[in-house]
Amino acid sequence: MSDCKRVYRFGTDAQGTCVTEGDKSMNFVLGGKGANLAEMSRIGLPVPGGFTITCQTCVEYSGAGNVWPEGALDEIVAAEADLEARCGKKLGDASDPLLVSVRSGAPFSMPGMMDTVLNLGLNDDSVQGLIAQTQNPRFAWDSYRRFIQMFSNVVMGVDADLFENALTQARLVAGVRVDSELSAEDLQELVETFKGIFSENVDAALYPELEVVDGKPVFPHDPELQLRLAIQAVFGSWMNERACIYRKQHGISDELGTAVNVQAMAFGNKGETSATGVAFTRNPADGTKEFYGDFLVNAQGEDVVAGIRNTEPIADLKATAGLESAGEELERVFLTLEDHYRDMCDIEFTIEQGKLWMLQTRVGKRTATAALRIAIEMVEEGLITRDEAVSRIDPAQLDQLLHPQFDASKKYEALASGLNASPGAAVGEVVFSSDDAVARANEGHKVILVRWETNPDDLAGMIAADEIARSGAQVLLLRMMGRSIDYVFTLQPSALAYSVILFAAIFALIYGKSVIEISRQSTVDLLYSKAQGEREPRANFVLAFIGILSLGAGYVLAMTVQNPTDAILVFFIAVIAVIIGTYCTFIAGSVALLKLLRKNKNYYYQTGHFIATSSMIFRMKKHGAGLASICILSTMVLVMISSTACLYFGAGNAINAAYPRDLEATIGMRKTNDATFAAAGADLDRLLAASLQKQGLKAKNEIRYTLCAFYGQIEDGVLTPLAEYTADGYTCKVMTAEEYNENFGTHVSLERSQLLYKKNEGSLRETMLTIADKRYAVIGEAKKMILRGTDAVDMANAIYLVVSDRSEFDRVVQALRQSTAAESFRLVNCRALNLTEANGSAASETRISAAEEELQREALKMQDKPDTAIGSHKGNQPVYASMDMNFRTKGSAMETFTNLYGGLFFLGILLSLAFLGATVMIMYYKQITEGYDDKERFHVLRDVGMSDREIRKSIRDQVLKVFFIPLLGAGLHIAFAFHIIKLMIKVFGISNTALLIYTTLASFLLFAAFYIVVYLITSRAYYKIVAVEQ
Repeated sequence: MSDCKRVYRFGTDAQGTCVTEGDKSMNFVLGGKGANLAEMSRIGLPVPGGFTITCQTCVEYSGAGNVWPEGALDEIVAAEADLEARCGKKLGDASDPLLVSVRSGAPFSMPGMMDTVLNLGLNDDSVQGLIAQTQNPRFAWDSYRRFIQMFSNVVMGVDADLFENALTQARLVAGVRVDSELSAEDLQELVETFKGIFSENVDAALYPELEVVDGKPVFPHDPELQLRLAIQAVFGSWMNERACIYRKQHGISDELGTAVNVQAMAFGNKGETSATGVAFTRNPADGTKEFYGDFLVNAQGEDVVAGIRNTEPIADLKATAGLESAGEELERVFLTLEDHYRDMCDIEFTIEQGKLWMLQTRVGKRTATAALRIAIEMVEEGLITRDEAVSRIDPAQLDQLLHPQFDASKKYEALASGLNASPGAAVGEVVFSSDDAVARANEGHKVILVRWETNPDDLAGMIAADEIARSGAQVLLLRMMGRSIDYVFTLQPSALAYSVILFAAIFALIYGKSVIEISRQSTVDLLYSKAQGEREPRANFVLAFIGILSLGAGYVLAMTVQNPTDAILVFFIAVIAVIIGTYCTFIAGSVALLKLLRKNKNYYYQTGHFIATSSMIFRMKKHGAGLASICILSTMVLVMISSTACLYFGAGNAINAAYPRDLEATIGMRKTNDATFAAAGADLDRLLAASLQKQGLKAKNEIRYTLCAFYGQIEDGVLTPLAEYTADGYTCKVMTAEEYNENFGTHVSLERSQLLYKKNEGSLRETMLTIADKRYAVIGEAKKMILRGTDAVDMANAIYLVVSDRSEFDRVVQALRQSTAAESFRLVNCRALNLTEANGSAASETRISAAEEELQREALKMQDKPDTAIGSHKGNQPVYASMDMNFRTKGSAMETFTNLYGGLFFLGILLSLAFLGATVMIMYYKQITEGYDDKERFHVLRDVGMSDREIRKSIRDQVLKVFFIPLLGAGLHIAFAFHIIKLMIKVFGISNTALLIYTTLASFLLFAAFYIVVYLITSRAYYKIVAVEQ
């Protein structure tokens, strides 16, 4: 018999004592649902009792051709008996039956992709016991028909439409509109009808366990058989088509398997004091801090998520008659879960005759907008740190922000309405089946999939409808992310027609506005308007002072911020200050400066200065705002291009620095003893050797070391361990000088009171450092050390400390184990190695990637390894259930970086093109308007005796000053912004200051060249209007 534990209990016993065996850290063992059920039980929330069969059991069951692993069924039978004892009921009992649900629960959330069976345990005998216990025949027969319908479809594969058609027929015969209006007698007849559908559509040869009467299988009466078949069906659903499509779409490995949760039923369909629902602790659409969700009275869970009945908002629950107390308790549960998980939670619940039961919780999915808002607000509430907030924004979610949206201020004529299942607005052909969506999408058409109800079987159609319309810009984006795509180009005549109509409307509006303005003036006024002259602008020194002050404030903010996480928020504040300062300076400050220059007689009364200064005063009055806009837009172009180019082109160097070897493997353990930690290191070595051998690869240039990792803060020369990371603290890692010398080819010798350090950013100012009550002399930097993995690109402060020998290392470890920061303390076994083929040639990326996947699969098996050396893990508890085991190859890290930074670079290019377009248009129309303004002025200058040469020089001086001041302003802005940009790109893992300098200079020079070309082209229009001989 295997010594691997396969079944874990959760909930309480008959006396109300918690007997839960798992927790939320065991999601790779118990699946996400099982781990969270266990965690809710541990913190005292009302969870119906049950047990979880592990993911590893599923993997072994499937791998053996759907044959149960040795001893697994015995454990399940024992867990079933234990659950009956805890509930005081028995499955199939004719007087007081226990009914259970059988649900899937993978390590990663896969909502609706796998199978569920409810009300298991009902048969012709136990339904009578349910009637006797509840005195509610309608509820009992409704539960029985639901069970037959679900069991037949999920376990036996009978078409669900057969049951829905029979249900519709029953409603027609009874003359009712909805299922809840069917009587107990109607439902009892429906049970017999459903049994007939089962017998007619199940192949008895495929299920030899079933009883056969008159050559046809009979719906199983034995609850033990019902349970075994249901568990097997849930295990089998791991490899069903929709689950495989979902995993492929979301990059989830097929080797993880799913757990099965068997749980006592809580009924939401026991009348008007019962209900069921799903909810979020915050709004997942926009992040608003409110209880958000839906519920249904007198219903079971599938009724809510299927969308068949119209639900009620969760806010109305505590105002619903008979559900007031449960509604108030649910709101307290919301607060408890969010505080415990420190994140927005997704919740499923049932209220049975006024009693609240929690059926599931998990970290809730959310839109990009909601993710950003929730992260910021949770930092403000003190739930999470700023670093955690940044890590919670998934780069893939940024795509949602680019989806087109309906204008909320507009009114639309709706042909039909329904519930949207995707973000944003869409245009396309409406299709009504998943197959049609796939077919039309493959033909290159835009598709909108419309269904009567949501159904996981439609996943292929959902993906097709989501991915059919890709523009040329999207193809460029995918290429920059290292992806390929089949591209179909279409040109819709309707789009051309709409464009013509739109621009015709714009032209008509402009024409109408001009006609109205002209009609308000007399002909004489129009003829002599230019002769009336223009008043000289006043110097607004207050506004000029505000501009200078705003610029200074923005520059100081950008130059003084030190923390990368602070830099993101400070950047936006500094941008606002600089924009205000730029507009005020160009509009008022420039006029004030020119007037001060005019008061300087030595300067003003020079030939060139006299004319240029007077003319510039009027120019800046008219065009200051436009020039400020050019300056701001130019700055935006430079910031976007320089920063995103640095990210994109710096990814390779960052990866090479972070991952100098082909493969890195670590195993970190909390609250462990030395014997177990050593055993874990040996297991890691065996796992590496076996997996590489299986892939035909050999290890080369391997380095190995042990780290003591913890959070800490340095203040007054003392390194204090912390329970969690703080913005002004460090991620600290300690290693011995022996391992430092061995790994980095050095020959350092340290006294026991000495240490070396290595920081990911900056230097350590302290010359003496106290660690674990011992004072060490900091004799220098470990210059040969290469920070690896995330340490090399981490935005958090990371520091390595090298101590003299193992005894000093162990002293620090022991002190940390006894400190208040023991929760953050980990011992980490590290391995880094290059890989070659068996013949010694360089290993291919494909083989290395396969090795990484193999290691991840084998690591899951270690999760169930029992340990008898640790008191808290004695028996069959898995010692590695809560460990941190990571495998990362250089290739997979490069793919991740390329995906992220390619997308950002594309976004930078896209926005820069938009800003460039706006800049060009402003410059062109400014040249045109100034040409007409200056035409008469320069003819007057010629008439009063100025030579053409002097006029041309005056024109060049003025035009060059006007149009190149914005470029100089943009250069000044980007120079002061350099420091804060450097900090922000550090958030994304790039610390290459030299590369940022190069990309910034290159961006500025290229933009300046483009600016000059645009200026030369547009200035021709100016000179043509002025008509001064060149």
